[in-house]
Amino acid sequence: MQLIEKVYRVILDFTTRKGFVKNHLYIISLTVFLSVAGSNIYAQQPCFTISATKGCVPLTITADPSCGNYEPPPNPPDRYNYGDTISGERYAIRNRTHTYSKPGIYGIYLYGQFNGSLDSTKTPIFVEVYPTPKPLFSIQQCSGFGIAVQIRDSSYVVGSKAYIYDSYVIEWGDGNIQTVSGAGTYRHTYTGNTLRTVKVSGRYTDINCGGNESKIVIPESSLAVPELVSLTTNNSNSALLQFRGEAGVTYQIEKRNENNGTYTQVASQTSSVTGVVGQVLNDPQPAVYRVVRTDACGNNLISEEISSILLNAIASNNQNQISWTTYSTGAVATSTLLRDEQIVQDNSAQTTRNYTDLAIICGDTNCYQLIVTLTSGAKALSNSQCIKAISNSVPAAVQNITGTIVDNKVRVTWDSPTGLYVPAEYIIYRSEDGINFSPAARISTNSYEEVVRRMDIVKYCYRVGYMDKCGNMSDISVSACPIQLKVTEVTNSANEGYALTWSAYSEWPEGVQAYEVEKLNASNVVIEQQTVSGNDLTFPHDTINQLIRFRVRAIGEGRTSESNIVEVLQTAQIFAPTAFTPNFDGVNDIFKIHSLFVQSWKILIYNRWGEVVYASDDKNSGWDGKNKRSAIVMGTYSYSIQLVDQIGRSVTKQGAVLIVN
Repeated sequence: MQLIEKVYRVILDFTTRKGFVKNHLYIISLTVFLSVAGSNIYAQQPCFTISATKGCVPLTITADPSCGNYEPPPNPPDRYNYGDTISGERYAIRNRTHTYSKPGIYGIYLYGQFNGSLDSTKTPIFVEVYPTPKPLFSIQQCSGFGIAVQIRDSSYVVGSKAYIYDSYVIEWGDGNIQTVSGAGTYRHTYTGNTLRTVKVSGRYTDINCGGNESKIVIPESSLAVPELVSLTTNNSNSALLQFRGEAGVTYQIEKRNENNGTYTQVASQTSSVTGVVGQVLNDPQPAVYRVVRTDACGNNLISEEISSILLNAIASNNQNQISWTTYSTGAVATSTLLRDEQIVQDNSAQTTRNYTDLAIICGDTNCYQLIVTLTSGAKALSNSQCIKAISNSVPAAVQNITGTIVDNKVRVTWDSPTGLYVPAEYIIYRSEDGINFSPAARISTNSYEEVVRRMDIVKYCYRVGYMDKCGNMSDISVSACPIQLKVTEVTNSANEGYALTWSAYSEWPEGVQAYEVEKLNASNVVIEQQTVSGNDLTFPHDTINQLIRFRVRAIGEGRTSESNIVEVLQTAQIFAPTAFTPNFDGVNDIFKIHSLFVQSWKILIYNRWGEVVYASDDKNSGWDGKNKRSAIVMGTYSYSIQLVDQIGRSVTKQGAVLIVN
């Protein structure tokens, strides 16, 4: 026996060091050895029992190896692999008591010394640990301190097995306990509004255990009666009813005719939110409605009544006729007629059912609606009916037409007509001689712009007409002719410069008070301005700004009109001497070039062999005549100037200069 044990330990030690610790490997090794040594060793197989083979998590069990002729200390103690860690003897533990913290099915193996030799169980004992999920249930209040508990079955899957509770125990919190066979709705009534804790426990039949969940409830003597918010009539066959509901509560909408006191159910809805709930009612209108709430215990709670209103609107010449049905139920606080959401009549006394609207605009569409507000705050809204106003009158011509030039575009503006007639479309008429007009554009606003050619040559004039929203054509306006400015350079008189002439602006009834003549630089900044009463003015040449612009503005009573802008671009110039005498006598010693309208330059001076003897980008400096060796050599030199003028254009200037004694 000692030899067998030693051989077993050698095999166990070898397989462990080689990394082959598996239950079956060393058991097979020992079995093969024992078959050689003799079969009388198997007089009794190792065995054990456990205190429970199934139960709810957490499950604690106790192992008992006494059935296997276990040899107590000082021999090695028994060890167990409970199946919830890595398998094998290496991971077996000496504890006979073990607690499972997760649900599942586990196999338990015993390792120890039996009948004087090492051995282990060949077949495990299985233990099933059941999950204990919290039962799913909800509580609904009922009138009269009642509640309804709704239990829903749910499965908990462990591996390939699904667990479902067989029954439930309801502890109502007032000392009453009820066992129910499965999912369903169960009702209970309390004696008052004392806070109660309702506990529901799930049970597995064969082990009588499971999880539980508790919820707190305060029973109510009565539930909220449905509160009406509004009833809006859509048309003669449809309405929208809105009321305040609670999530999960089912409501019935009931209807009766205005002269019939019998209610019938026309719709049912379970609210998904706590708040305003809407229900479309596809029924003939008008009618009377109410909302009924049936609680989970079968009690009915009924709202107030509300009546729908049907409105009709008809357009006739220069007026709209409105009428509606009488509101037939409930305590009315206010009744108002709206046009385009603005009150036009207060009918709280409900003494009339019609209204004539004279404040209309031809072609405009107006929408009418009657709103009745009950003393509870609920509103009954009629259908909103929209009609287009009609009229046969002829619209007057537009007034205060003005023509001007803005950013080299003609802009014509005028006052929009007010009152009964509103233009649907303006027609712009244009003339290039001030006499013959033809349609140029159709627009929807009281301002027109267009780009035209040669405004300093062609005299453009404009007129405006319009068609109102009823299709009536207006009279044509007076003409508007923008100021036409011309600029001519004067070079052969004492008043050299630029002569400006322009056409008089004559379209305003009050006339022109004065003309403002502006001179602008390249950035369109006004650098000079003069006010005159006539139609001409001369400006001298400008020696500072290469690019100048001119504009004339007519001044009227609260309005202006501007001319076209005329742009004058002057040429960049240089002024260079043809010879100089660099003899240091203080007279004409430096070759220096002066410029006009030059922003920057670079000058190169060449000798007769084409060699650069001088270079500079400083337009304020000059050449002293010296070459690269600081010597002055008389003769003719050529130069080239690459300059950039004030507006950014590159220009090349060339010439020659003579160095003399």
